[in-house]
Order: sequence, then C-alpha cells, then structure tokens
Amino acid sequence: MTDFKKSRRLARGLFFIFKRSARRAISVAVVFATAVAQAPAPPTPPTPPAPRDTLRPPVIISPEDAEIWIESLSRPLMGAVGDTIRILTRTQGTEIAGFDFTIAYDPAVVEIVDVLPGDFLTQAKWEYFTYRKNPLCAGPCPEGKVKIISLARLYEHKKTGIGFAPDSVASLAKVVVRPSAFVMTDAVTPIRFFWIDCGDNTMSSTSGDELFVSRRVHDDTASSIIPTTTGFPSFSGYSLECDSRRMPNSPVVKLVFRNGRITYRGEIAPLSDTVGASIDTVR
Repeated sequence: MTDFKKSRRLARGLFFIFKRSARRAISVAVVFATAVAQAPAPPTPPTPPAPRDTLRPPVIISPEDAEIWIESLSRPLMGAVGDTIRILTRTQGTEIAGFDFTIAYDPAVVEIVDVLPGDFLTQAKWEYFTYRKNPLCAGPCPEGKVKIISLARLYEHKKTGIGFAPDSVASLAKVVVRPSAFVMTDAVTPIRFFWIDCGDNTMSSTSGDELFVSRRVHDDTASSIIPTTTGFPSFSGYSLECDSRRMPNSPVVKLVFRNGRITYRGEIAPLSDTVGASIDTVR
C-alpha cells in the first residue's frame, strides 16, 4: 500500500471519529438544554417597600442619657455684685467633644456679665470657647439670650483638646451674673435652655459623626417636665421638624436638660452665701 493510500485511509478514519463525537456532543447539549428549560425558575425576590416620605424620629441608640443642667442661685440682694452659675453635665460614659447651648433669662431681673469655660474644659485644654449675647431669633423670643459654643479641637492634626466621658459631674461653662439695676426687692426668675433652631442645645461626639439632641426638658425641679411642642422658638427641646430632610445620620436622642432658677432676697447678706449646686464633686 502506498503512503498516499495510507494517509487517505487515516484521514477518513479521523473524519468518522470526529463526526461521531460531534453527534454525541450535540445530543448532550440538547439533553442539558431540555433539563434547563424544564427546571423551575428561581423565586423572585420580594420588592422592597417604597421609602415613606414622612418625618422620621431620631434614632435612639443608647439607654443611657447624658444630663445637662443649669445651677440655681439663691442669695440676698444686698451685696450681690457678681455670682457664678455653672452649666454642669454628667454624660454617663458618652464621649463629648463639642456643644452648642442657648440660654434665656429675664434682663429685668438679672444681667449676664460674662461667660467663662468650665473647669473641666480648662483642664482638658479645649481649643475653642465663645459666647454671644442676643443671637438672632425670629418669632416670640425672650428679651435676654446668650449662645455658648465650645469645641475640643479646631484642627484634626493638633493633639491638644480632648473629648471626655465623665461619669461624675463636670463643669462646662461658668455664667457670671448680677442683679439688674431695676431689682429693689425680692425677685425670682428662671434661667432656661432655649431653642431658636435645630442646632441649639446639642452635643457632638468625639468622632464628629453623631449629634446628640434632647430627649426631654425639665424646669428647675426634676419632676416638672416641659411638654413637647412643634416648631421654633421653643423651651421644650428638639423638634421633629428638624428631621424633615433625609440626613445620612439621624440625630441621637440622648440629652436630658434641667433649667435653673435665680432668687434674690431683700435681706441682709450673711457672712457666707452658697449657690444651689449639685452635691456631687464638680470637676
């Protein structure tokens, strides 16, 4: 047999082998396609509900509230040339690195002479502290107002100024007051937290991505809760109107505020006067 005939026979054998393999491959493909066509379709995932375009209450993430209160003052009118009322806090372990407070008072009874950083802020070397009397306020607003703002750090790279989480009482600010020139006899007036807008009376976390707002507001006694109202200005605290926009991080309802009271008595001053502060040790 010549080499040509051998090559021709080999090629014909390979052709038949390829043809048989192709038929088998086609048969397997048809069987697979049939099985796939007859298999049940995967279940359709449920459609998520459409977002509700309503006011969302802030997210409550912690059962422990931080307390903020204004010290009360009671003293004889005679000799009252300047007393210090502190704004105090007990954060229950929550780390705080900034605050923005607004306080209302009656200038016919009391005059605010100065506002100074609290002792704890001085010890922790907070970098920024300022106050401003009579911030802008639209609507029926008290005549006397003061805004107090403080930050632990102004610049991230700086190492001074630390946040804190005191379980004991800490002093945030010291408000220096004296009686108004119009006060001639006994006088009693509240000194209260006041909300002009959503940013008032808030605290910020050390990370800067959490804003703490009021849960409730008390008058100068712990049992007297101011009823919550809607809108500003207000003495009743955070309003749901502040959450009408869909913000990436909802404010955290965490702060319990308690107002203070100033009492001037038309009597002769004793040798020592005391301010109605907390019995806890203030840092």
